[in-house]
Parts: sequence; structure tokens; C-alpha cells
Amino acid sequence: MESLSLSAQHLPGVVVVTIAGDLDTTTADRLDAFLRETRRDPSDHLVFDLSEMTFLDSAGLRILLNTYTHALQHGGEVHLAALQLRPARVIEITRVDRYLKTHATLDQALTAALNPSADEPPSEHGTASA
Repeated sequence: MESLSLSAQHLPGVVVVTIAGDLDTTTADRLDAFLRETRRDPSDHLVFDLSEMTFLDSAGLRILLNTYTHALQHGGEVHLAALQLRPARVIEITRVDRYLKTHATLDQALTAALNPSADEPPSEHGTASA
């Protein structure tokens, strides 16, 4: 059984995508399709709320990087918020955090996405609060 839940909230210029569960080989295609259906404007900034994402493998990482590339080509940005320990470790080991901006909280990610000119540096991989 695939354990992945996806939802999106559209704000002016920003789409918040919440991922709950495991983002892996069995669920990555669902996220890819969801993102294609959800995005209204390719230049929208994307904020991934990962506070409930418990696992991330290379297939999920590929989708996040492809999303980053697409956003970059259209003037958008991708922000990752509230990473749990295991997914944060994958992001750190693969050095994907050089490209995907990570933030300790969803509020910090939204602030950065809504004000891209701000010089607020992304925080180190935040973990979800219990």
C-alpha cells in the first residue's frame, strides 16, 4: 500500500504543496502528476511543507530536482520547509540543499518565497516539531 498524501494551497505567487508519508519509488510518479495538475503558473514559487514526510529516496529526490529545474527555467523558486530528520539527511548527503532552499519552518519558507529579494539565508535542515 502506498502511503503518500498530497495537498496544495494556492496563495498569490506561491503554491504550498504538503507531502505526508513516504516519497519513494512507489509514490514519486503520483507527486509528479500532482504537481503538473496543481501548478497554475510555471513562474509560481513552490513551497513544499515536508513536516509530515517521513521518508525520501532517490526517486522522490529526482522529482524535487526536476521541479526545481522547471521552476528555475520559468523564474520560480522551490523551498523545502520543516524537513524531518531522515529526509533532511538525504538532502544533506546528496548536497541537494545547494539548490533547494531549506527552512526550519513553513512560515520561514513562505516569507522567503513571498519576498525573494530578502537576504534571509536558508536555515540548516529543520526538523519537524513534535
